Amino acid sequence: MSIKLAQRSDRKRVFLLIIALLGLYVFVPRLSLDNSVLHLANAAIERYFVRTCKSDLGLPPTEMTVVRRPMGPLQQAIYAALTGTYRGELQLATKDRRDLRRLGEIVMYLLEAATNPLLLPSGSDRDDPAPFAHPPLDLVAIESIRTLIGSYGLYERPWKYDYVKDAVRQAARLGEKTLVWTNFIRNIRLLQTELAEFHPATIHGGIPSRDMMADENAVTRESELERFRTDPTCGVLLANPAAAGEGISLHHWCHHAIYLDRTFNAGHFLQSQDRIHRLGLDEATVTKFTLLISDGTVDQTVDNRLRTKVQALSMLMNDPGLVRVALPDVDEFLDENEPAFNDDVETVTEHILGRD
Repeated sequence: MSIKLAQRSDRKRVFLLIIALLGLYVFVPRLSLDNSVLHLANAAIERYFVRTCKSDLGLPPTEMTVVRRPMGPLQQAIYAALTGTYRGELQLATKDRRDLRRLGEIVMYLLEAATNPLLLPSGSDRDDPAPFAHPPLDLVAIESIRTLIGSYGLYERPWKYDYVKDAVRQAARLGEKTLVWTNFIRNIRLLQTELAEFHPATIHGGIPSRDMMADENAVTRESELERFRTDPTCGVLLANPAAAGEGISLHHWCHHAIYLDRTFNAGHFLQSQDRIHRLGLDEATVTKFTLLISDGTVDQTVDNRLRTKVQALSMLMNDPGLVRVALPDVDEFLDENEPAFNDDVETVTEHILGRD
């Protein structure tokens, strides 16, 4: 994607217009951002910007696969216990629904529980300069959940981990490499052990850049990328979209990305796809994306919101190629003409309250 300002003197006016339109959409609950609003914004933007659309680049096709599976009984019980706890919290005090920081923490807990409940006991790694650091789950105050989580590793394995391991093993047999995206450092660390036989490379907020290190032999983002690209024994890259979503080209070495989890950040989702689907690909190359979604969880809520955002962005930028690249070819979950009227806060609240 490339955008050039047509008239620099009008930059401020265009910026304020975009902020006004998007600001209304984000902060006014259930505002109908319908097609007319999007077309109006597009007309305003086109007067000042020249943009190269995805469809103009002549990129080869993508193949999007959505894998939806139920969680195991114990994982379902843990997830239900969490949502039940937060449901009571949201119903007790209206002001809590407006506490974005608290709701953000809750979303992170639910995303962790939908992927691997073992991520929950100590929350995120506080010492890591990584995104989505949030306070540890207060397990002392939630005795039933602590008991369930304490038993989880004895009786179940996360289905997403098994899927990733099988996919990476199958790709390695064919001499192919796999890119796995996750927003949680603990996922990366656990998968490093799970996938040790494939000598995984890793990139996240705790891995420094080369220019930050005096030791030439230190492990850096650049050295991990180089190992993934050139080492035939390195079959998988475990990466965080916030740390590796921009400025990295992997399209000559990898043609399959698996999303272990995703957040509401559509920018991270689109940019992460561009790491392996960009100019320079052979026209016969099919780039594959696999989305892992635990049934009945916040995974589905995030998926629905990302679909809506990509559809809206496609109309806003007059770029249908964004939809073709970012969404499955057959989309039975979202009418392309359906207005995007729910903001993220509203949809998460609806999910927790059991109204989705």
